[in-house]
Amino acid sequence: MTSPRIDQDTHRKVTTAGQANARNYIARMTRLAAFRRDEVALTSPFAMVKTSVMLSVAAVAVITIIALLLAWLKPQPDTGIGKFLMGQEGGLFVLYTGQDKVDRLHAVPNAASGYLIAKSSDRPKIVKDEVLGKYPKGMPMGIPGAPNSLLHHTETESAWQVCDWHDSRANLSLTKAGSLQTTVIAGNEPREGGTSLGPDKAVIVRAPEDPQPWLLFRNTRAQIGATDYTMHSALGIPTTSVTDPMVVSAGLLNAIPPVPALKLPDVADAGRPSAAVPGFVNADVLAYKDIDGSDRYAAVQDTGVQDVPLPVARMLIAAGGAQKNIEDSAAVAHMTRSAEISLDHYPPAVPSIITPDTLCYSWNRPAGANTATLDILTAPSIPVTDEARAATVSLLRPAEAELASKYISTPGKGWFVRLTADAPYTEAREQIGYISDSGIFYAIIPEPDGNYIPAASALGLTGMPNLIPESVASLLLTGPDLSLSAALRESVQPESATNAAAATPTQVPGGQEIDLPPPPLPTVTATATVRQTATATVTAPPPPPAPPAEEPAPGG
Repeated sequence: MTSPRIDQDTHRKVTTAGQANARNYIARMTRLAAFRRDEVALTSPFAMVKTSVMLSVAAVAVITIIALLLAWLKPQPDTGIGKFLMGQEGGLFVLYTGQDKVDRLHAVPNAASGYLIAKSSDRPKIVKDEVLGKYPKGMPMGIPGAPNSLLHHTETESAWQVCDWHDSRANLSLTKAGSLQTTVIAGNEPREGGTSLGPDKAVIVRAPEDPQPWLLFRNTRAQIGATDYTMHSALGIPTTSVTDPMVVSAGLLNAIPPVPALKLPDVADAGRPSAAVPGFVNADVLAYKDIDGSDRYAAVQDTGVQDVPLPVARMLIAAGGAQKNIEDSAAVAHMTRSAEISLDHYPPAVPSIITPDTLCYSWNRPAGANTATLDILTAPSIPVTDEARAATVSLLRPAEAELASKYISTPGKGWFVRLTADAPYTEAREQIGYISDSGIFYAIIPEPDGNYIPAASALGLTGMPNLIPESVASLLLTGPDLSLSAALRESVQPESATNAAAATPTQVPGGQEIDLPPPPLPTVTATATVRQTATATVTAPPPPPAPPAEEPAPGG
């Protein structure tokens, strides 16, 4: 029996894709087993896909980074418009709506003016020049001389230092003022070195135009009589130190808080028998040993005895009191105590008088602290780092002004500050301002209701300002006031209006009115003022002073 004929074409089976992939997989595993001796074949079939995805992600990341760098280095103009603008080719402008309700484009001289007019600390938008050309123009506005950068430090500790340095290379005596340089140091970062006077050292100084000698000890100053030889002897002060004291700037001397003048203590009924201490006379000095063997002294008074430091004991003896040596210290301990002599302003020990090349006064107050730490330091040169010394700013000061000649701070950032009293125990909070990294103080003027926040926020000055004592702030050059109303003034005016404004008395922060001389030009550019004291300013007269002769760097 024969089988039926089968049509090969009709019954042909078509190979599917899965069968073909399986055959290729078996063939690949066979080759791996034969040639690589790898019968497991762990290689993932998705390895190529994973590699491709990783390469794609890396390429996208590289392209994104390149785009961000290009946008930062060469930003494209903004197609929109804002209040504070920067042209593509440069120049700062503000779009301001005046009383005529028309948006006009006004040029401003600096960034601070733009921030104040725009009432925002946002950076200016870069706009194409053709977009700027579509707006009607107005007169230039702003505050000439205001800062362009308002970056500021965020340190919480207020730290200020004033130093006088005598250039010993000039072969001039330290008692002469010709080689004297006064430097203001802002912050802790630039500082390095310096030795505190401590309880056993003192310096006798005077101001350049005042013969009155002062004794600097611990962290204060006290007047001493030029002919009070009894006190000189009691303190061990050489006569030459009083007749020819070290000259320091009036700025440094005024920054150090004073205490009452040093004079002989006043003991009531001196020379009469004490009513509270039988057998002794008022103004006698009892000398005895403490339990640790140290020398102690007590002044006899009509109401009892009072422990006094050695300088006060020597003053009483020099004034006629008798020294009584007491062998039994317990006897002194049982005597009635008194406190009629004020001892706060006397040196705690007989000091050794020194004459340093550099004398500094420091004022530090950590954030949240109730008191400031004051100190007087000595050093062979300005006690700052080499980097800070290289970044010293020379200040152009009028010859008659008692201002600093140098300013040292970390470059690139200024200080958002608030004036306070010089005393360590003070809660006074006065003028708010900004000190640029070039050492210029700009007062921030509040709103009529006394609110500083609108102007400070527009300038990007937020947070708690650093405190600065008035005596230190008064040593810095003073720039124009920063206020919303001043920024809205047109900076180009007719000559008559300019002269009339210049002849009007100006109210300064201290409350004193001064008459400003009219400027020599018909346009108002800037009126540079310098702070003479904490309560007054003095206008620098035009024309500007000639550039000073080249000075050596402070501290060598």
